[in-house]
Amino acid sequence: MDVAWQVRAFPLVVILLIYLPAACIGQFLFQDESSRGFLILLLLFSVTYWFSFPFFARLYRNLVQWLALAGRLSTSHWTVMAYVGLLLYGLVLAYASWLAPDVPLLVALKGGSLLDIAHARSQYLAGLKGEESLLRYAVFILGRAVVPLILAAAFITRTRFRYGLMFVLLLLSLLSMEKAGPIFVLLPLVLHFAVGRCWGRLAGILALLIASIMLASFLAMGGAAAPVAAGAPVPAVHKDPNMKLPPGMPIDRAMAPGSRSLLPYYLHERYGEGGYRFVMDSHEGRLTLLLNRIGWVPYITAYDWLEFQRIVMEGSTTNGRSINFVHRLYGEPKMHLEKMVYVFEYGASPGGEGASNTVFFVDAKLAFGWLGALVYCLIFTFCAACIFTSGSRVLIVSSSVCFIIASVSSLTATLLSGGLFIYVLLSLLLGDPDNRAAGDKEFAR
Repeated sequence: MDVAWQVRAFPLVVILLIYLPAACIGQFLFQDESSRGFLILLLLFSVTYWFSFPFFARLYRNLVQWLALAGRLSTSHWTVMAYVGLLLYGLVLAYASWLAPDVPLLVALKGGSLLDIAHARSQYLAGLKGEESLLRYAVFILGRAVVPLILAAAFITRTRFRYGLMFVLLLLSLLSMEKAGPIFVLLPLVLHFAVGRCWGRLAGILALLIASIMLASFLAMGGAAAPVAAGAPVPAVHKDPNMKLPPGMPIDRAMAPGSRSLLPYYLHERYGEGGYRFVMDSHEGRLTLLLNRIGWVPYITAYDWLEFQRIVMEGSTTNGRSINFVHRLYGEPKMHLEKMVYVFEYGASPGGEGASNTVFFVDAKLAFGWLGALVYCLIFTFCAACIFTSGSRVLIVSSSVCFIIASVSSLTATLLSGGLFIYVLLSLLLGDPDNRAAGDKEFAR
């Protein structure tokens, strides 16, 4: 496989790395309809992406040639637009932090417990209501699409302040204590240095990325709180009075076995002997949670979505009622599927704001069935083909964030608040099929 195809296969490789090992373990453990269904969905996505990408690449080149007849988008004001984007991002984050009762990062640094941090996170952006909820979408679009694009452009053009900008954006990404925050900032640089074969800089960025994720995960799990000494009694956990169920839920309690969300505990429960001691506030417990969160939780969440469809929905679909603009066509309230699945998994949550997100093709199956999953895979591949065939190094490396979001979110969320639509639009307006070969050579250097 040549370098160009290695880059174009990035979304496929990412999703397989996240889900395939855990899916094989899940099939061995569960051997049921949902575990088999997920493997089939994973195979459907892989086959669809691999075989339809060349067709969509040709379609993209035809679209760009047609759009070129209407004139080329001027790029004379990109620098000014980049400064405006960074300023907007900083102002929106500052205003959202001023509105929030607590900033999750500050709560974590002050030694807050896991429950304190979870409550602060539920109120930081997710707690914004009414017109203020627009701030949440602004933070998502700017932080996951615009800012990575600007940072990638700064490194590709070797702007003098690029490293300072990187560290500032990395710090801002930690405010919400979202563990994936550092990925949104640094992943484009990882891909940039990888395809450029700058191995020393790649190693440095990878080390910074891993350290940032570990720091964010450590703090988000109450790492700054005083650890429990070995053999010491585990302090009692008091129920948060703010824990509640969202309104309009079809179930009022958790139905998924809680043990399976922690793989070591589930394995011990099935194959081990004696009691399983797990102290969440110990250093070993935090490390276990971190590894479990990376390697097991994405899969078991997708599995729980399929179990929710089988058990609660009795195999039916939502027909898109969980999508904002679709449910209005029915004249019905939106189905908050993410919250429903969270209740199915864990029950009540702080403020009733708990939400469970999964990879886009599982979300598509619950919305429109198997045919919907196929259509979503085709749309996803079309978006990837537009971006990776554009020949624009800035678009290609910075769009990697969108494909990471798609691995744990619905496709509509990835297109809109995830910013994928922005990259597809820019690829159509800025792409130049005549220079595609030059773009491929640039990646091969």
